[in-house]
Amino acid sequence: MKALPLLLAVGSLAIGTAQARTVVLTPGDVTNGIEINAAIDQATQYGTEPGKVVFDGQHTGFSCFIGEDSPDSSKLTYIQYSNLQLVGINGADTGIGICNVLFADAPLENILIEGLKIDSFIEEGTGISAPGLSVRRNVTIRKNDISGAMALQAFNAVDWKIYSNTMGRSRDIVVSLVGMQDSEIIGNTISGFPGILMSSSPTQDTTGNRLIANRFSDSQGITLRGAASRNIVALNTGECPVVVLESATTQNKVLFNRAPSATCGPYGAVQDLGSGNKLFGNKP
Repeated sequence: MKALPLLLAVGSLAIGTAQARTVVLTPGDVTNGIEINAAIDQATQYGTEPGKVVFDGQHTGFSCFIGEDSPDSSKLTYIQYSNLQLVGINGADTGIGICNVLFADAPLENILIEGLKIDSFIEEGTGISAPGLSVRRNVTIRKNDISGAMALQAFNAVDWKIYSNTMGRSRDIVVSLVGMQDSEIIGNTISGFPGILMSSSPTQDTTGNRLIANRFSDSQGITLRGAASRNIVALNTGECPVVVLESATTQNKVLFNRAPSATCGPYGAVQDLGSGNKLFGNKP
């Protein structure tokens, strides 16, 4: 029986090491992405353990500074490890924002970005960007305020959950999703034209996604391009057309999307140029 406390202690230690190591940053700790990247390295032990960086906004938010004339990519927030959480609390979704978030072109998985203000401080830059053809899996982007020339661009994303974000852009597409599969884009507020553009990548089709209850302003809404198929687009609202299905699209379900009748031309809320798509309950 005397050995029991030792066994419990060992068990508790094993559970603790399986949990994410946490590093906390405050606005005074961050001038650009260099400090954020150092915190990511520390939290994950350079990618060898699950890690969590908590951004405590202290009710003022964060401010990132990168010179437009001579941008330094090392000052971006760089995600190169799996099993990472970036979580904002206490007003971290206000203020100027943290630096652009850039995913490495690597097979990453299990990433959470939540509760942050994220902006692009480089001309033509993107708030959150996952470029390249590597597959990034199980990424959750939730309750953030994201902006840039584009707010969000992701290639070859699988099982992403993009929930309840506010997103806007200064000059290009607000959200560009290329080769996305089996993902959910739900409850986002999107401002800018066009809103969401989904297309196939050179290595991956756009299929099995659910785009539900997103709200668009000053925006065309959702465009499915290329061979996009078997996606569900439902309950989205905005100006006409809320949904555009281009010529090669097929077998998509487009249901109960709505727009004010005053903004609609001859196609109504949905413009279907594809074949075999299922439309029902869209108004007007």
